[in-house]
Amino acid sequence: MSKRNVATGVDRATGVSPALGLPTWAKLLLSGLVTLHVAALVSGPLAFACNRGASPAAAAVRNFFLPYTGAFYLDQGYAFFAPEPGPNHLVDYKVEFNDGRAAVKGRFPDLATERPRLLYHR
Repeated sequence: MSKRNVATGVDRATGVSPALGLPTWAKLLLSGLVTLHVAALVSGPLAFACNRGASPAAAAVRNFFLPYTGAFYLDQGYAFFAPEPGPNHLVDYKVEFNDGRAAVKGRFPDLATERPRLLYHR
């Protein structure tokens, strides 16, 4: 009969918790990865919120996580809800002709003719 730690329920011989069936080291590793992921998610909005004050600490945290957030495209869209959002990616145009032809209007990228279009753009 193996002895279990009364406080944690972990089997002392195997190091496995009966609740999840994972060894303690695996639960600690997963907890660390989740903590790093949440910190990476928070780094973008934190750096954006501190943009006016140019916080060196927020910039350092964002720069540390930038390869991860950039690779998984997690650092986009924070300016979308800003009081003064930046320019969008759409271009409206109007071409007028000197020979009397009707003007041509349009927009690119055009959702009707160009697929797929990134659906999160404003």
